[in-house]
Amino acid sequence: MSPTFASLRVPNYRRYFTGMLGSNTGTWMQRVAQDWLVLQLTGGNGTWLGIVTALQFLRCRCSAWPAGLLADRLPKRRILAATNAFMGLTALVLGALTLTGVVRVWEVAALAFALGLGTALENPAGSPSCGDRRTHRT
Repeated sequence: MSPTFASLRVPNYRRYFTGMLGSNTGTWMQRVAQDWLVLQLTGGNGTWLGIVTALQFLRCRCSAWPAGLLADRLPKRRILAATNAFMGLTALVLGALTLTGVVRVWEVAALAFALGLGTALENPAGSPSCGDRRTHRT
């Protein structure tokens, strides 16, 4: 195995990497789908698309230090499990609203903000450079 992929020899890291790959792929798909949905609901209104995009990335300003504080004080594994479950729930709610045909643009905006908050909490805990190494043991 090349040195680039040497870390994949560690079983716990392999599980972590696979889980985060799936989580990130799902999050990207949700962001693209919600932006497309906003365009469909508003007839191509770029203003609403900008609002929804801003709401999903507003979390960087709102919750950067509280998220880092939580990542330092709580077990990373629990934070990652809770945030991924929360972000999955936002996807399920958005999917249910869309499939039933009752979705409104303000609901998509609220769910985009919720997804952004989940991502803000997940990022500091998911970083391998965070101080707690217990999740990286073999």
